[in-house]
Amino acid sequence: MVVPAAAVTLRGEPRYYKTVGEAGKWVARGFCAVCGRPVTARLERFPDAIGFQAASLDDPTQYKPSLDLFTDSAQPWNLLHAETQKMPKGFSS
Repeated sequence: MVVPAAAVTLRGEPRYYKTVGEAGKWVARGFCAVCGRPVTARLERFPDAIGFQAASLDDPTQYKPSLDLFTDSAQPWNLLHAETQKMPKGFSS
């Protein structure tokens, strides 16, 4: 789930692990400093946005997915919704 970073207030500071993707841009994944659970994602390509693991929300059922990324590498058991836009290789496709 991706939202404008300015619309978010975090309690506590995630510990970030940064990697460089195939396009040469960094991706920073934020983990809870207490339990290690994945919480956020920041992307160099989209500095004004922040991503969250939908499962980390109190009630993820109130949000409906509109986009599936990296569908080329989806596992066969991952049933993707027919109505969502598909991007086989992420935003580079």
